[in-house]
Amino acid sequence: MGDAMSILRLGAFTAFATLLSCAAHATEAEDLSFGEYMGKIYSDGSGFFGKRFNPSKTLSCKSFSCEYKRNNANSATTLDNTWSFHVKNDEMTDQRTITASRHPYKMSAEFGEIRLKSNVYLWLNLSKANQEALCVAGHDFPGMKAMIRIDSNSPIETNAEGCLILTKSIDSQLRSARSISIRGYHWPYKAAETMSIDLDGYAEMSEYLRGNR
Repeated sequence: MGDAMSILRLGAFTAFATLLSCAAHATEAEDLSFGEYMGKIYSDGSGFFGKRFNPSKTLSCKSFSCEYKRNNANSATTLDNTWSFHVKNDEMTDQRTITASRHPYKMSAEFGEIRLKSNVYLWLNLSKANQEALCVAGHDFPGMKAMIRIDSNSPIETNAEGCLILTKSIDSQLRSARSISIRGYHWPYKAAETMSIDLDGYAEMSEYLRGNR
């Protein structure tokens, strides 16, 4: 249990590492494809995974970025709203760390996909089979606890670091759900931030990452 709690605490302070690593890809990449979901994993262990882009879903948008993506999409194009992940071996211990994250987005008829401004997002640690963690990354207000709610199921409170153990029951709910609502408190503002995160592709993404332990 001590190791599990250490992973939960670690999640609150290192979730940003996934985003930093994905921002500086190596050039070599392996394509990933699972039915309607696809992505890439780069030689540095960072990658992304999401639903194939469907140009017909954005026919009404008029922004430059949306029109450009619609007009230049090919079979390898994904939505912007994807899972980011990182598979990394420690240089000294060879211990493998596997994490994934996802940010809140909305689809606008006028502008297409829009990433919502938020201090909180979903973060997962899938490094060890019996010590997986789910966190509300960005939650760091002292004395406050974060919450999650999967579809319309009962809300679940996290620990003070914004994390909870990813049990088989929670994993099963994530696999069948459409979205997860997360609520966190980001210092120094005590007001709650509540966001909805899409869960499409969770089953495929998590199975792929677990297979890389």
